Amino acid sequence: MKILGAKPSIRFSLIVLVLACLIPAALAQAGLAYYSFKAQRQQLLNDTLVKVRALTAALDREMIAAEGAARALGTSPALLTGDYETFYHQAKEVQAQQKADNVVLSWPSGQQIINTLRPYGSELPMSKTPDFQKILQADAAITTNLFTGAVSIHPHFAIQIPIRRNGQPVYALAIGMFPNRIDAILPTQGTLPGQIAGVLDGNGTLVARSIRGKGLVGYKAPPERLAQMVGRKEGYFSTITVEGVPAILLFAHSAASDWVTYMTIPEAYFKQKLWDALKWDAAISLLLVTAALGLAWPGWLAA
Repeated sequence: MKILGAKPSIRFSLIVLVLACLIPAALAQAGLAYYSFKAQRQQLLNDTLVKVRALTAALDREMIAAEGAARALGTSPALLTGDYETFYHQAKEVQAQQKADNVVLSWPSGQQIINTLRPYGSELPMSKTPDFQKILQADAAITTNLFTGAVSIHPHFAIQIPIRRNGQPVYALAIGMFPNRIDAILPTQGTLPGQIAGVLDGNGTLVARSIRGKGLVGYKAPPERLAQMVGRKEGYFSTITVEGVPAILLFAHSAASDWVTYMTIPEAYFKQKLWDALKWDAAISLLLVTAALGLAWPGWLAA
């Protein structure tokens, strides 16, 4: 029978002392591991944002190269003389050099004169380029959002410029590209498991995506996701992918257009990293406690 008020045994006191020493140390070690995980998490976010900036720079180079080619083509003497057949062949050469999908020359009315998707002399429709009238008044090149071409009948986008004489627009010139042109700049090496890279146009419509890209071209990003990007040059936030996977989305706005590039990191990747950081500390702490108890009370398991 236990006597009330009796002093704890030396063995019991020793066990309490061992636990009092080991448990705070174990908690401190776990806290240190969690702090290290948080630092690694932030470093990964920073490193990924650098990759997103590089993706944006690659996108800008595509846009700027196409604009430069359009401006050079727009100075062709064939346009001054109305020699459209010669201009057609020059446009085909530029198309090949730029690895573009077509070159379109239109009247200010929108009527296409040349479209390199069709043989020279073919009957052509009115242009369906978004904001066609806007480009006639613009000083800089305009990159359109994704649209369905009147001739291609497929989603594509265009870099377009006005061609003026005496300050008045006489032509609109566009270099068109299909989304697979943007697929080529998406990273395929050194990505994390389940990571997605993509490009959205100015309307928040998906142009290219590293996973299930072809099936999702034309998909409009949810308004709440787009709202997170408004007024921010770059950043990151929590979201859920089309596949229903919780993830951190990191984004940056293009300097050459109002498009956005992004990359995601699955939340599951962070959870696994946290578990990896804590599991060995937990296992070692448990082993030390068990060993210490065994030394302090050799017969405790048999008692």
